[in-house]
This record gives sequence, C-alpha cells and structure tokens, in this order.
Amino acid sequence: MALLEVKELCLEFIQAEKTTPALKGVNICLHEGETLVLAGESGSGKSITALSCTRNLPHNARITSGSISYRGRDVLSMNTGELRELRGKQIAYIFQDPTAYLNPLFTIGNQICEAIRAHEDLPFRRAMDMSGELLERVKISDIKRVLASYPHQLSGGMNQRVFIAMGLALRPEVLIADEPTTSLDVTIEAEILRLLSELKKEFGFSLIFITHNLSIAGKIADRVCIMHEGRVVEEGCWLEISVHPVHEHTKELMRAYEEIGKL
Repeated sequence: MALLEVKELCLEFIQAEKTTPALKGVNICLHEGETLVLAGESGSGKSITALSCTRNLPHNARITSGSISYRGRDVLSMNTGELRELRGKQIAYIFQDPTAYLNPLFTIGNQICEAIRAHEDLPFRRAMDMSGELLERVKISDIKRVLASYPHQLSGGMNQRVFIAMGLALRPEVLIADEPTTSLDVTIEAEILRLLSELKKEFGFSLIFITHNLSIAGKIADRVCIMHEGRVVEEGCWLEISVHPVHEHTKELMRAYEEIGKL
C-alpha cells in the first residue's frame, strides 16, 4: 500500500463567477523511503498538487473530484483536528523562499520552539534545547548565535537550513520540498541537496521534491512525474524518462535540458 496516494484529483480556482481548472485528474503515489520528483514548468500544477495532500489550500481553491489518502485514511473527509495532526506531524513542507514564511519579528529559536510546542506539550526550555539539536542536525555551527538571530540576519542558505530544521521538528513521515533551492546559488544548492539526502537516511522520511530543474531530478529521484497543464503526463524512473521519453512535452523538456547542458 502506498504511503500517500492521490487519485484522479481535480481542482479549480474560483474568481468572482469564473472557475479555472488547475488540476485535471492528477494521479501520484509515494511509497515509504522513496524520493518522488514532481517536475514541470511553472503553472503545471506541481505546487497545488502538493498543497492538496494536506488540504492546505488557498481560500479560492476547490477540490471537485478525486481522492487523497494517507496510510489508507481519506484526507478529504478529515476533520480540523485530524488535519492538524496530519500537517507537521505526518506531512511537513519546506518552500522556495524561507523568509516569506519565517516571522521577521521573532528569533529563530522562538520560531522553532513554537513549531514544536504547537504539537507537543513541552516546557519552553526543553523545546529550545530540541531546537538547538535540530540546528546541529542541519549542520549549522554557532548554534547559540543562530537561535538568538532574526531571519534578516542570516543568509538565504542559512535560512533554508533553519526551515528544514523546522520541517523535521516533529519527525514527519513525509517531507514535501517545493523548489527549496531555486533562490540559491549553485554551490549552496548542492549543499542543500546533499543535506536533504543525508537527513532522509537519518530520519527515514519519504520525500516529494518539486522542481522545474531536470538536472536535480537526475541527481535525487527514485521516480519522476512530469506535469503539464494540470496533469501527470509521464511517470517513471529517471533513466527511463531521460533516455526514452514518451510524451511530447517530456521530449521537449529533455531537449531543453540537453541544450542547457551544452552551454
């Protein structure tokens, strides 16, 4: 049985009296210990598919049909308490720009503590100790300084490490990384990819990695889903898709990937 499974998911956005379909029968499944890459151009439906997995959707988004299950449980029928348990404790997210999600008014230590104490009944001091341990796990040195720092006082790569630590605070079974390296330079990108690979082995989570960069898919994926216009148009291991693409859109992406590789 798949750990997380999305079947024939359809979703639309509502603006005034107009509806715009965003997902048109998406099918994905994630198995335990697996790294699944959702790849495709901007607007293909990658991020909204990921957010749908916990029903963490914009107010104007509406799921019209399909199913989402986590360990066999129907996510679409979960109540508020069950969703709260699902978000963070079972499925956690890290996003492209951590500074958009880190609060500029609070220190890093306070924010990681808040993430922990929102789900665990722990004294503040213990939560702060755990925060320091998490920062150590994501290879941050000078932990006391970072815990006392505000997001604007840290580099982009450092903030992303902090955000990864927050995502892992409750030891989720699934980590969804939505373009987490796009805003970073190639050196820091490589460090973050290596860190995620090491943490995946250490913590034992399954990973959904969202990207438009096929070179990343080739480095980390067990399986790749190519998305286009709200659908998964092709799925397989990286070797199959890169050597023998079937769908025309996948072929176009591979041609572009090969051309960039020649530069």
